[in-house]
Parts: sequence; structure tokens; C-alpha cells
Amino acid sequence: MQNIFYNINRIGTGIAPVFKTGSSTSLPLFKKLGIAAIISFCASLFTAGCLWGIKQLNSDWELPFYFPLLATGIWILIDRYLPAFLQFIGATIATTIGAPLGLETSGFIFSKALANKFTKQDQTIFYYSAIAGVIATAFGAPVAALCFALEVWLLEWTIVSILPIVIGSTIGAAFSYLIHDSIPVFTTSITSNEFTWNIYIAIGIIMGLWATLTISLTKLTTRALNYLKQKNYWWLLIPALALTLIYYYSPSGVNNTYSYLDALLHARVTLFMLFSLAILKWLSWILYNSFFKTGTGIVPLLLSGGAFALFAGVLLQLIFPAIKIDAGLIVLLGMTAMLAGTSRGVVAAIIFSLELTHKWEVTLPIIMVAIVSYSLPLLILRKKHKIEEA
Repeated sequence: MQNIFYNINRIGTGIAPVFKTGSSTSLPLFKKLGIAAIISFCASLFTAGCLWGIKQLNSDWELPFYFPLLATGIWILIDRYLPAFLQFIGATIATTIGAPLGLETSGFIFSKALANKFTKQDQTIFYYSAIAGVIATAFGAPVAALCFALEVWLLEWTIVSILPIVIGSTIGAAFSYLIHDSIPVFTTSITSNEFTWNIYIAIGIIMGLWATLTISLTKLTTRALNYLKQKNYWWLLIPALALTLIYYYSPSGVNNTYSYLDALLHARVTLFMLFSLAILKWLSWILYNSFFKTGTGIVPLLLSGGAFALFAGVLLQLIFPAIKIDAGLIVLLGMTAMLAGTSRGVVAAIIFSLELTHKWEVTLPIIMVAIVSYSLPLLILRKKHKIEEA
């Protein structure tokens, strides 16, 4: 069965590195499922190891502000001189010590390296089953990973294409349970169950426009920076230089993206940190994605969306003092809206936020902002996308 959402959702920015979508027919089903299970297990194990490593590193060592520049230089050397199978090493080093990407991106690149070892007919499904395992492991969101596949990744819905994704998500869920037990990966300080619907619609519209800008700017910078990359590989240091300056002036210093997520969800942030996450790191992340073709990842979308939504919420409360705004809820809604608007997986974004935090009582506001944020880029960019295809 043809995926009816596939062409509609092509206007977005992929959360993972681009991988050509095609049919998968060269292996018997049971052999295919077995290989998908092995690859998903390896990708999930790799992701779990990265999560453990970054936790140990950031708890024992205060990283110097220039580390992103050093790490990006290493990434460039690895990307240029090592075989494609080993290029995930550079991404892992960079994301561990300061690059504005989540460690799930390293898992995605590792998954791509594993899938590339198989025939072209089978690479796609193995890749998607592996990154489903990565998402489930890193965020405890196996159902959301399956929804991403159904909405965005798969060209066709068949037993042959869906079962490997289910296997990958299940293996990732098992790893997540071993790491986090049944505790949510992130908690949030939502204190109010009184929903101000007008505010949430406004947040959805604001984040929909922000997602539209992100999609457009990412595509624009990708086209522009490809020219520089072809001229000289070392132009890739541009985003690292920008990020180093941000860390130099930032009072929080170099830190992993997961600690920023926790601070945002509990509204333990300063105005400077909000500006840094919503604007400065957003720009540097777009540059990294445009240069290295990493895909947006998930954590950068959550950070940018949560920070920008909270900033917008503060402004709305200053303009309308009578309005009560729950900071933790606004952050969660902003994260959901940004993920839905840019990744184009609206159901996936809704389920992802619920699996991530287990805040089932705010399901209705989450659904509302996700639908609004998903719809705006579709309305604004769809016509332009058709013109470009023609």
C-alpha cells in the first residue's frame, strides 16, 4: 500500500541523514527480519554506550570552551580521510564534546554505516529499523519511532517494510528499559491543569512559523554552503568557530545538550540561556546540519522549540499580565510543535512528547499545538515545493 503521507511530508527536514528510499525485495522475509534485529541491536547498543559515556564525561570534567572547534577539526579529518564505515567516529566525538547535535545523530550515522554493507534493495529498511532502535533507546519512545516510519520514512506500507521497524523499535525499547527502567527519560515541572486554549493556539502558530523559517533556512544554507565545501573542506570549521564564540561568552559554558533539555523542562533558565538556545545555537546547529548533512536530529529541535516557545510565552505574559502561563507546559508544547513542524511527523511528535515525559494529562494541548504547527509549513511551503519539483 502506498504511503499517502510520503509526498506531503517531503517538504520537511529529515531528522536523520538522507538515505535513498526504495523497494526491498532481494532477501526472504525471515532472513530480512533477522538481519534487521541484529543491526537494530548493534545501533541500540551503540546509542546506549554513547549515553553512558557522555554522562560520565560531563559529570567528571568541565569542558573548555574551544572543544567544539577541536572536535569539529577531528570530524573533518575523519570525514575526509577515513572510509565511510568509520565516519560515525567523527560525529560521535563532536557531539560528545560540544557540537550542537544530539547523540542520536551519532546513532543515525552509525546505523547508516551498518546498512551500507548490504545490497541497495535492502539498505533502506535496515537503516530505518536501526534508527527506530536508536530513537527508542535514547528517548524511550518506541511507538513514536514506528510512527515516524509510517508518516515520513516509508514509501510503501507493507508487512515487509513495517515488521523490521517494529523489531527495531522493540529492541530499542528493551535497551531503554534497562537504562531508565519505567521512569520517563525527562521529567517536567508542569504544575497547572488549567489550560488557556488561546495561548496554546498562539504558541502553535508561533512555532509553526518558526518551523517554516527553520526548513527554509536549512535548505537555503545547504545550497549555499555546498559550494564552499567543494572549494575547500576546511570551510566546515565555520559553524565550529561560531559555536566556540557562543560558548566563550555563555555563562553555562560547554555542556551536553541533554542537560539543557532538563533545565528547559524545569524552567531553570536565564534570559541569556533562552536567547542562546533559541537563536545562537539554533543558527550554529543549522550550519552543522547544512555542512555535514547529519539531518536535524531530535534534541536540537526540542531545544530550539522549547526555548523559543518559553521566550514567546514570557513576552505574551508581559503583554497580557492577566494570563497565567505554566512555563514547563509551554516548553513541552514548544518542543512538540517544533518537532511536528520540521520533521513532518505530527502523530509521531505527539506520541514522542508523551512517551518522553509521561505527562498524559496534557495530551489535548499537545495535540492542538502539534496540528497547528504541522499545518502552517504545509500551507506556506507546499506551493513552493511543487514549483521546485516542476
